[in-house]
Parts: sequence; C-alpha cells; structure tokens
Amino acid sequence: MKRLYIIFIVVLLAVTGLHAKDENPLLQLVGRSYAEYHDAYMPILSTHLHGDSLSRVKLVRMLDEVASLDKSGEWRFLEEIAQHTVRFYDSRKGGFVWRDYYNAENYTQAMQDIAVRAGAKGCPLIRIYALYQAAEGYNVFVQDYERAFACYLEAAAELENVSTRDFPPRPHIYNQIAGLHYTFKEYKDAAVYFRKVTDDPFAGEYNYYCPVYSAMNGLGLCYRNGYQDYERSDSCFLCIREQVSSDADQSAVWTGIVEANIGYNYYLRDNLDEALAWLIPAIEKITRPNDFAFLSVRAVNVADIYLRKNNPVMAKKYIDIALDYQIRTQMPEKDSRLYDVLSRYYTYLGNKTLSNAFLDSTLMSVKKENEAFSGLVLRRVEQQLRFADQRIYEKEINEEKIQSRFYMQIAISVSMALVIILALLGMVLFFYRRQRNAYRELVRRSQSWAGIGSTERPAVEDTTVVVEEGDRVIMICIEQAMTMQKLYKRVDLTLDALAREVGFNRYYISTALNRSTGKNFNVYINEYRIKEAIHLISETSSRDKTMGDIAFESGFNDRTTFHRAFKKITGLSPGDFRKNIETR
Repeated sequence: MKRLYIIFIVVLLAVTGLHAKDENPLLQLVGRSYAEYHDAYMPILSTHLHGDSLSRVKLVRMLDEVASLDKSGEWRFLEEIAQHTVRFYDSRKGGFVWRDYYNAENYTQAMQDIAVRAGAKGCPLIRIYALYQAAEGYNVFVQDYERAFACYLEAAAELENVSTRDFPPRPHIYNQIAGLHYTFKEYKDAAVYFRKVTDDPFAGEYNYYCPVYSAMNGLGLCYRNGYQDYERSDSCFLCIREQVSSDADQSAVWTGIVEANIGYNYYLRDNLDEALAWLIPAIEKITRPNDFAFLSVRAVNVADIYLRKNNPVMAKKYIDIALDYQIRTQMPEKDSRLYDVLSRYYTYLGNKTLSNAFLDSTLMSVKKENEAFSGLVLRRVEQQLRFADQRIYEKEINEEKIQSRFYMQIAISVSMALVIILALLGMVLFFYRRQRNAYRELVRRSQSWAGIGSTERPAVEDTTVVVEEGDRVIMICIEQAMTMQKLYKRVDLTLDALAREVGFNRYYISTALNRSTGKNFNVYINEYRIKEAIHLISETSSRDKTMGDIAFESGFNDRTTFHRAFKKITGLSPGDFRKNIETR
C-alpha cells in the first residue's frame, strides 16, 4: 500500500510538472500595452524561433491562444507575423536559398500586407513593426535595397508620431535605417538617423537592443569617414566610454571597440604614439567573435605604425595577430590594408620578391573592394530604376480614365530613356576612365622598372638569393656586357655568342644565370630588350618610329616575339603603352 502511494505521488508530480512546463508565458501579457509586453515578448519569440521545428510550432500555438483572448487585435497580427516567420525559417535550405513553396520574397510581401491591414484596423504600432520586418527581409535576404529603403522610410514616417516609451523598438529601427545609409557611404543621411537615437531621452531606458551605444558609435564613424572631423568623432566615442563605465553588462563589449576607434582616429591624424597608446590596450580587450574582423584591421594599423617606427619585430607580431583573427572570422580574402603592410614589411627586410608579390595582391584587393562597392551601388541604381518603373506603371493604371494618360506615358517614357542613356553613358565613362588609369599606372610602373627617371638604367632586379663567388664573377661579366656593350641589342645574340664575348663556357653562364636570377638566358636577355624598348617608346624623339623599328633596335628579330614579350612583362601591348604615354 505504501508503494502504491509513492507511485501515485510521483505520477501526480510528473503531471503537475508537465503542466507547468507547458504553461503559456504569453498569457500574462494579454491586455497590456505594446511598451509593457515588448521586452518580455521578444526573448520568448527569439528562443522559440531559434529552436527546433517543434519549438516553432509551439510558438504559433501559444500566440493563437493569446490572440483568441485579446480584444485589441494586436496579438492576432503578431500571430500572423510569427506564422510567416516560422514558414520562412522552415523553408530555408541554407544560406540565402529557400524551397520553392516559400521564399524571402513571399515573406517580405506578407509583412507588407500585414502592415497595410494593421494600419486599417487601427494598430499603428504593429504596422510599424511589420514594415520593419519587411524592410529587414528586403535588405538582408532579398538584397533589394531600394524596396528596403522604401519600407524603412515608411516606418520612419510613422515613428515620428510615437514615443520610444510607447514603442521600444523605435531607436533600433532608426539605427537600422542609418546603417543602411552608411553602407552606401551616405554619411549625411546616416548621421540624421543616428542623431534621432542619441537625442532621444528615452532610448536608454530600453536595453533589449542597446541602441544608444550603437547610434553614438555610428555617429562617430560618420564624423570620421564622412567629414574627417576627428574631434567630433572622438567626442562620440568618449561619450560611449563614459556611459559604459557604469554599465557592467556592456562595458566589456564596448570599451575595447571605443578605444580602438579613438586610436584609429589618432592614426589618421598621424599621431602615432597616441594611436599606439589607445590601440594596443583595445586589441587586448576585444574578445567577441563578431568583432574579430574589426580587430584584424586595427592590428594592421598597429603593425603599420611599428613599420614606420622601424620596429619590424613588433610589426610582425601584429601582422600575425591580424592574420590569426582573419582566420577566425573565416574571411575568404584578406583586406587590402593587410597586404599593403605585408608588402612594406618584406621591403623593410629586403625580400623584394615577397614585397612585390604582396604589392600585386594589394592592388588586386583594392580593385576587388572598389568593384564590390561599385557593384553594390550599381545594383541599387538598377533597383531604383526598376522601383521607379513599377511606381510609374501603378500610376498609369490609376490614371487610365484620364484623357491626358497618353501624353503622360510619352513624357515618362522619354524621361526614363534619358535616365537610362545617361546612366549607360556614365557607366561607360566610368569604366573607360578606370581602364585608362589602370593602363597609365602600368606605364608608370614599367617605366620605373626600366629605370626611366634615374641616372642609370638598372640591370636585373635585386635578389635575396645567396650567390656563390664563381657565379658572382660570371654575372658581373655578363652585366657589364649588357650595360656597357649592350649585347642584348644584337638580334643574333645566342648563349654561345654571349659565352664567346665574356670568355666563359656556355654551361657556366647558363648555370650562373639560373642560380643568380632564377631566369633562363632568353628571359634574362628579353628583359634588357624590353627595358630598351620602353626607353625608346618613352623618348619624344622616337615617336615617329614604327614598332618594327623599335623592336629591331631593342634586339628582337621579329615583331611577333617583341609584341608577346612586351605584353607579358608590362601588361600592355606596345601600341597601348605608347598611346598612354602620349595622353599623359
């Protein structure tokens, strides 16, 4: 009997525990205002959305239960938002790929529809929240920035009529709008929305999004990057530092970031000692994985400072830190600033091979970064045109019964055609100028390589390879033959002919060339010939000479070989090389 009693008690406790576990925590929020339930609702929403599929089903069930008791209609809209969000989560296959039955476009359109209906039903705060969800969907997942801006700005217009105490996400939404402007380097517009947060007396009362620190930080970045006003930028960062000093939860997160930003401002002012005083402690304080990319760039700044202070040991330490944090962030490509520091580091060590390799990587990385931003801007321009076209189409539909519709269509069509033509002309001009500048840079580098502008033409590039005494003697003879006798100008020059001229066996010459320069005879001789050709093309007195004349004067016996070797070494054809000299 005693055993049965114990079993009964255990079963009763288990049932009671299960009931308590399944209790709906949202029920206690019914009847409260949005401001009262927001901070409690958001963690519950986040926990269930980021759980498994059963957890998301439970979320919808809980919201349905709450919505059936709510008379305001807000919770029914929140349930709809959750339903679409759950479908969006469940249909995601990975990355930005979804199954056919529900994708990011479906989600954002659903949020816009809910926003319209919530406004019509007298739920303005839910309308703002739905517009914000639609804007985030367009921005992050669809990557249609023009429609994201449209939703954001529609939400911003509604936010002017409410207080943060009524709608706690208000500062966070302003930060998101500012962040999107900042992405496109629209610093003036970004600063406007960051100030809406920093000037909000109630923004600091709602810490779910921590909006004030983010806004103050963004404002500091705008002053730095948009206006080069480092004093005002510093004041923003110092304001964050002062506030977080009494905020234990946020101090560990923000102190390192703030100090690193102040240090970078001193770096931009060229105040290197002060920059180090801020940057080094900051690097030691930043520990969040999502800040590692930022940390890597700051480590590059420190490495650059130490190089400029002729301290390669400390520079290498921070180069290694930058590389380590880039590996931690799993970044596929390194920042151009890191390549630049690596190039100058190896120049300092005298390793010209690695220095040149990293210099080329720097140029390529800068080009890719510029192309990436240009592509982003171009994509937005295309979206603006498409969005404008969509609006025009809707306007035409609404004005079908107006007699002037035909003339309106003509005016719109002509305007769009002019916009497209101007845009295309602008693109053509942009890419033409960029290609021309690239060609000119190749000409400049090739002329520098050929020694134009110095008192004597350089021979083969320096090398860090240790050369044996015998090879060194042979190379001195070879280089004298090249620079003094200019044997490379003989079209019939062969390895045997060179051997006869310098008095060494052809095998020793070939071996010395290979071990000392890493080049064979043909490559070695062709470099002298190309340098000679560069000199001839660059001389004003040679402008009337044909490329055939220049090829033979440089030592080539045919134009094809000359053309191939010239382009391989300089990156340009002889004709393009001359044309870009003439237009400089």
